[in-house]
Amino acid sequence: MEDNIITDKSFRRLAHSDIDYLEIEEDHDMYPIVEQHEQIIEYLIGKDVRSSLDTLYEQGEEEFRNVNFSCWWR
Repeated sequence: MEDNIITDKSFRRLAHSDIDYLEIEEDHDMYPIVEQHEQIIEYLIGKDVRSSLDTLYEQGEEEFRNVNFSCWWR
């Protein structure tokens, strides 16, 4: 991050309930969560963190039409 602009991405850890999402295969039932995180972080690159995080809660926004938010509740 430079001057509050997200410039690159990486996940230090992406895990929950004993599932390491960085280690699962694409055919795993929970893999859509990995894809969702990738889509969200790609959206944030180049944006100011102070103003862009609020849009993650606005699912009707144009930028999120292709993000499957429902995979959180599988």
